[in-house]
Amino acid sequence: MSDDTTLSELELIELKKETKLEESYELLGPIGAGGMGSVVKARHKILGQLVAIKRIADTKTTDSNALRRFVNEAKAASRLKHENLVSIRDFGIDEDGIPFAIMDYAEGRPLSTLIDIGATRDPARTINIAIEIAKGLQHAHKLGVVHRDIKPSNVIIKSNNDTGEDKAVIVDFGLAKIEDPTGQKITQTGEIYGSPFYVSPEQALGTPVDLRSDIYSLGCVIFECIAGVPPFVGDNAMQTAMKHMHNDPPQLSSVSATALPTGLETIVSTCLKKAPEDRYQSAEELLNALYAVQKGERLRTPARGKKSILKNKIFWALNILLLSILLFLMFASKQGAPTAGGGGGSVGWIDTLPISQFAKEAVREDMSASIGLYNRNEFLKSAIKLTSTTDILKKELKTIEEKQKSATSQEEIKKLGRDYYQVNMIINENISHIGKCFLHAKQYSESLPYFKEALEFFQEDARRRKSLIPPTHEVYQDYIAALDALGDKAKADEIRSRYEFDKADYR
Repeated sequence: MSDDTTLSELELIELKKETKLEESYELLGPIGAGGMGSVVKARHKILGQLVAIKRIADTKTTDSNALRRFVNEAKAASRLKHENLVSIRDFGIDEDGIPFAIMDYAEGRPLSTLIDIGATRDPARTINIAIEIAKGLQHAHKLGVVHRDIKPSNVIIKSNNDTGEDKAVIVDFGLAKIEDPTGQKITQTGEIYGSPFYVSPEQALGTPVDLRSDIYSLGCVIFECIAGVPPFVGDNAMQTAMKHMHNDPPQLSSVSATALPTGLETIVSTCLKKAPEDRYQSAEELLNALYAVQKGERLRTPARGKKSILKNKIFWALNILLLSILLFLMFASKQGAPTAGGGGGSVGWIDTLPISQFAKEAVREDMSASIGLYNRNEFLKSAIKLTSTTDILKKELKTIEEKQKSATSQEEIKKLGRDYYQVNMIINENISHIGKCFLHAKQYSESLPYFKEALEFFQEDARRRKSLIPPTHEVYQDYIAALDALGDKAKADEIRSRYEFDKADYR
């Protein structure tokens, strides 16, 4: 082993040693399963202690980055020692190459079960449960751990028959994010985590989240405890995520079967604010509000500094990045480009994409909605529909990449290569149109990185096919227009010369 091997690499080497769980634990049966993995109940063969063993799905030992994230998440959860949080005892990789975590076994029923049978409609009981959850979050947040997947099925309720009180335990820190005081990102950005009924707007967008995202999710949980349904429910996951980003939640009093204590509706509406700076800024703030309502005291409005909408990153990310779908559709309709748009703004071409059926339905729905919004001159709202589309296509591209790695026949390799190119072409057309959004918004400097990235792709494409396709001409012209608007004559002339050279070379 070389001397420059880092500690994290040594940890990974140690972690990859085979572990046969069955030698130490008696597996008693499944507790639950989901998209991120499965959880089984087990008993230590010598100590007799009950534990829960979670195996993380789709994370193999060959993916070192995924393993490092898993290690960081497991370390984060292992630091949490609180009566309202489940603790991790150990973690490793089993003989099948799947990471696992051994957690304390939380006895009780999932909060989701209590909601289903209507046992949480009593506001007093819901407030007590919310206080329990908020206390757990307060401890986690103080240690720099953001859960990112607060939902009823991740809260176990143990009821005391003698006192009638509920003890809540937050489980499953598999999506936990460690806040690094150095400002370095431990988890990747651009990934959407969490369950669609409880994701914060910033989660749905795939932008970085902080503790206020957990507060938003807890607001969704409180709402569902009282109403019996989450505040936002769409026909599919993407519709639900879009509702989190744009729709106002129903008034809690309008969906409650009983009268609400004064202040509870205000608490929920504050948790569910779209912008993080408008929510409670800490679990402690939320706890104080819940305690006040529980005691029948008057709520105090937390002090807030003045904010400018120009500083609201989510607002601009939602309203500008997604406008690219509109411009893409306009271009496709005008040019009749078969690679992306079809004729007249039609979205029938989506059925030809080499992506999953779920992805096709989500992309078709968002693009159709974008066309309608554009025809009503609601350009920014139309743009919002593109973010989910672009994220979906990027995830589908990763799936194609994984298939390419395991492909064996030349025929399959060629087909996957064509699939990859088709999806990647649309993604890069979208990137160029994001730059166009900034251009039309007269935010010229912000448009340059998008034009640069898209141009690199289209130049490589031109070298491959020995010709310039229409989007290449468009991104060149937009790039030059942005530079001219900024007064950067030297750079504009450089791009203009490159454009003229390419036109001559591939004529």
